[in-house]
Formats: sequence, structure tokens, C-alpha cells
Amino acid sequence: MLPFIERGLYVPARVDVIKALLDLDGRAVDLGRTSDGADRSLAVAYRDYAALLLRVYEGFLAQGSPAA
Repeated sequence: MLPFIERGLYVPARVDVIKALLDLDGRAVDLGRTSDGADRSLAVAYRDYAALLLRVYEGFLAQGSPAA
């Protein structure tokens, strides 16, 4: 996304960013279920952050290539 933000170049990542973020969310869910206190709060923060990154990346993908 940085080339898009900085120079307007649309270059999607070669890795599956969406899958990685969904995996992170799943791991945070597991952590939240098996933890209490600060670890549970941290798991919620990870989930919120992963959700935010997912929304941003999906928005980036929705932009498509300006040359398309």
C-alpha cells in the first residue's frame, strides 16, 4: 500500500494479506478464550487492529489500478 499512498502506484502484495489478517484474528480469539486480565485485553486490541488493517487493505484493493 505504501507505493500507492506515496506515489499513486497500485501494487498489491504478493502474499495473501487478507488471509494473514484473518489468521491473526483467529489467533487473537484463541488467546482471548484461554487468557484473562491483561492478556485478554491485549487479544481484543489485536483483533481491533487486525480488523482496521483489513478494512484499509480491502479499501486499497477496491481502488484497483488507476490505469485499468
